[in-house]
Amino acid sequence: MKKETEFWVECNVCKQQLKNWTGSTPCCGSIAYLVENGKATNKISLFASINDGEIKPTIIELGGKKLLII
Repeated sequence: MKKETEFWVECNVCKQQLKNWTGSTPCCGSIAYLVENGKATNKISLFASINDGEIKPTIIELGGKKLLII
């Protein structure tokens, strides 16, 4: 995913779409998948610290045998 200032996510439970949301959703407290080309992907945006770095929004791709942190 390109670095952009605006992005949309979709709640895994109720499918509500939220703009620029990171972390659990306010509607259901669930994870939200990033939306690309109008469809939910297998990527999520969470607050994370990678290798003892600063805590910041981080895109994580779920699925397969490996976890990909973007």
